[in-house]
Amino acid sequence: MVIQNINVGNAANDGTGDDLREAFIKINQNFQLLDGIAEQVGSNLGSSGAEVYSTTTNNTLYFRRLVAGTNIQLTQLANTIVVDNTMPEGRSTVVTNSGSIITGSGINYNILGADAITVSANENTKTITITGSLLQDTTPELGGNLVGNNRNITGINTLSASIINGTTVNATNLLPTNIGGVDYQNRLGRYISGFDLGELEQPVESILDWVILQTGIDFGTIAAPAPGDVDFGSIV
Repeated sequence: MVIQNINVGNAANDGTGDDLREAFIKINQNFQLLDGIAEQVGSNLGSSGAEVYSTTTNNTLYFRRLVAGTNIQLTQLANTIVVDNTMPEGRSTVVTNSGSIITGSGINYNILGADAITVSANENTKTITITGSLLQDTTPELGGNLVGNNRNITGINTLSASIINGTTVNATNLLPTNIGGVDYQNRLGRYISGFDLGELEQPVESILDWVILQTGIDFGTIAAPAPGDVDFGSIV
């Protein structure tokens, strides 16, 4: 229903307008319409969430204001109110040498150390420390060649190797089976330990072989033991 206009005619008492009864009927209906509009109150839709409408007092509807909280920004436009989050993105990407993961948004991930690697976390300083040492690995193994980069390796007890290629090798207890393609363990071992004179027809492969081949060995004199008497006592 809308407000009705009263027809007043073209001129006074020309009989073209509404009569008094019809005019007052429209007036009464218009008052009823206005009275109904004045009695209207606001209502919040739905059954959950914060209510925007508050109350109505003296035909005035009161609504609650929107106030921005922490890390929230309100922007009032002509027909809308925009609510923005000013907090930086709550997720981040952790990239590793093998794969990556997305952290944040309530997702927890474990960072664990392997192969003598220790991972520790400090809540106070907000740091994660990753440490590793060969001292913690009692049986370390290489997955490829070890390049010394012209550095020294010291403090070795026993070095065992199948092939050693180098300009200078200084060691106290070196047990190689092959140095520069030569098996010195078999070539020189019999001269260093034991008493092996080699074969009767010894091949000469080095100056040391030649010197030993030319040098006689005197084992000294084998003297017969002196005779002696043995007293076994009396036979009863």
